[in-house]
Amino acid sequence: MTTLGTALRKRLENTIREAREVADEAAADAVARLAIADARPPAYLSDRQKALRRRLRAHARSLGDKLDADDTMETRRLAEAIAYEHWHRMLFGRFLVERDLLIHPKHGVPISRGDLKELAEEEGFADEWELVERFAAPTLPAVFKPDDPVLELELDPHFQLRLRRLVTELPEQVFAADDSLGWTYQFWRAAERKLVDQAVKETGIKIGSVELPAVTQLFTEPYMVKFLLHNTLGAWWAGKLLAANSDLARNAPDEDVLRRACALPGVEWEYLRFVHEEDDGNWKPDAGSFPGWPKRAAEITYCDPCCGSGHFLVEAFGMLAALRQAEEGLSPAEAACAVLRDNLFGLEIDGRCVQIAAFNIALAAWRLADGPVDLLVPHIAWVGAPPPLPKSQFVALANRDGELQRGLGALHDLFRQAPLLGSLIELSGGDLVDPTRVARIEQSIAALVDKMRGAEPELAEGALAARGMADAAAILSRWFTLEATNVPFLGRGKQHIDLAGHLKTGLKPPSPISRRPCWSACGGSRNQLAQSLQ
Repeated sequence: MTTLGTALRKRLENTIREAREVADEAAADAVARLAIADARPPAYLSDRQKALRRRLRAHARSLGDKLDADDTMETRRLAEAIAYEHWHRMLFGRFLVERDLLIHPKHGVPISRGDLKELAEEEGFADEWELVERFAAPTLPAVFKPDDPVLELELDPHFQLRLRRLVTELPEQVFAADDSLGWTYQFWRAAERKLVDQAVKETGIKIGSVELPAVTQLFTEPYMVKFLLHNTLGAWWAGKLLAANSDLARNAPDEDVLRRACALPGVEWEYLRFVHEEDDGNWKPDAGSFPGWPKRAAEITYCDPCCGSGHFLVEAFGMLAALRQAEEGLSPAEAACAVLRDNLFGLEIDGRCVQIAAFNIALAAWRLADGPVDLLVPHIAWVGAPPPLPKSQFVALANRDGELQRGLGALHDLFRQAPLLGSLIELSGGDLVDPTRVARIEQSIAALVDKMRGAEPELAEGALAARGMADAAAILSRWFTLEATNVPFLGRGKQHIDLAGHLKTGLKPPSPISRRPCWSACGGSRNQLAQSLQ
């Protein structure tokens, strides 16, 4: 794994901090020009601008911004989304270009950085980043969304030029390092974290849904991630090999020999620990061999319930792909698709992190496959999205489909506190605890999203939000072999009263419908996650 050195990491941090300032200023300017917060559109807006303004107001509600009784609109979350999306489409685009992963859809060849601007002009795009977005969207639908109203909003050219300069002046080595994306989001939120920490110190405010992501989202260093996964997935694999090779288990001279015997292409298990048992004289994985787990890697399911930018998911992806290649003889491309389909799941309270995690996984899959291949959309869901409509309007989207009405009603009830609780949401009964019913609801909602394309913005956004909630509910309703994460620690004294109350009274003991408790030194099950917050 290639990681950023100290100097490059500092260069990336300084660039992203400046980009955040510029993007925030640009977003505020764009929101003001369309008067999105105002109850009525200004007379000077064109019909196109008025239509976009309405879509953006509907999108703001889906992000959690509030519509007041006098029809004025809160725009804090919308402005954050505008700033984030416009900067990150440039940043993600440069990642693709520098890694030769932006492929021309007609000619099938990588587009170089030098050709990007000229090709954008030839193809009639506004700039090279719109070209990147359009060319990459078919293969990365979870990352690049050309129909996103946020990206239809044009920033003032002054701000666009400043952002372009920042992204193009970053050294190429930044885009070659495997941990760059992980650091990116922490640096993006650094100023917010500082302000929240200062407010907590000076005024004693409690951490709620607004402050929680900035305060608790910290990049996990590679050695921490590897230690946890090597001593779970790696220990399971080592246990299988030692059980099948009694001579190795008894006579191996040291741990290095055992690690080499367990190694797979691209996975050396350097943090895997063994212990020499005195009772039978055999070597065994120090963490145990997990006899209750499935016998085949194809049946192991791993979830990171606080996945952030996907660092744990990327590492687990590589290990599971190597295991499946060894056991099933799959090609790298086949293994990549198989792991995304069967093994890997993530939840995250911040929707922007979901996008980074999906991009991170795609880069890892394409690295394994030695180039862009068609990928399944990863099972990574935003579990912090609130319902954008009142319950009656949300349920009415089902248009008299009884099962879908019940499903939408259950989703609305379940996700009312999603921005505060995230992965701590507990399924306690009804249709959403049955994976089969959840799957049917997902299918109905997918059809609803297609039907709502071009409909009134509020209805279209409501359908999209329902699909996201259904995706999150589908993961929450599953059992997993392993959950390993770096949990968001937050002391009881700093917790918002609603969060503290939920942790004290809202969580139930594990039941047959709860996700199976699992091994993780950082806390894996939801109850362990809740305890860490306390």
